[in-house]
Amino acid sequence: MRVKTRYRLPILALALSLAAGAARAEAPPADDARGICPFPFERLAVLDAGFVLQWTLRDPTLAVRLSIAGTGWAAIGWPSASSTTGHTDFDVSIGAVVSDVPQVGDFYQDTFAAPVLDVQQDVFLLGGSETAGSTTLEFTRAFDTGDEAEDNLIVEGPVSLKWAYQPVSDDPSDIHLGFTRGRSLVAMVPPGYLFADGFENGLACAWSLAVP
Repeated sequence: MRVKTRYRLPILALALSLAAGAARAEAPPADDARGICPFPFERLAVLDAGFVLQWTLRDPTLAVRLSIAGTGWAAIGWPSASSTTGHTDFDVSIGAVVSDVPQVGDFYQDTFAAPVLDVQQDVFLLGGSETAGSTTLEFTRAFDTGDEAEDNLIVEGPVSLKWAYQPVSDDPSDIHLGFTRGRSLVAMVPPGYLFADGFENGLACAWSLAVP
């Protein structure tokens, strides 16, 4: 069993804000010498009428777009091999657009309780917006963050993702409604595709927000 050490903050909104600041501070800036590549979000899964997941694979990084029918927070949970039911051992990315500023943070959930902030932040904000009653959040994370104590690997084949959103509140301590959460089996990385020949992104460029 892994021993996980995390900060427990009384107000998760504060945790999300701190995580967002860390993500902005630690994300590597675009290097003009390398240029910018407009990678589109190539894959899509409609997890719910109000929650759409899009993603792009660039070894060793995953770029994610979450789109929800609402103006509150959105969350996606990456399971471990043991997190087949309930709330056990989920690596959770939570984000919101607060006062027109997109934020995202790296959390963990192992019980039927609010997720807690990871000590090491391994999600990096690309951007986000609120428009006409809907919210979009975009971020990256590595398939393997190297943080064995707090993060789960993103593996090949179907995985049971956990998702949730709050239609009106940016504060993650305001829980989702009964119909704005669920579990969905999604093959984010097709079997045999991860680290396959030709999969590595050999282009000399950085992530870009220029997406369709």
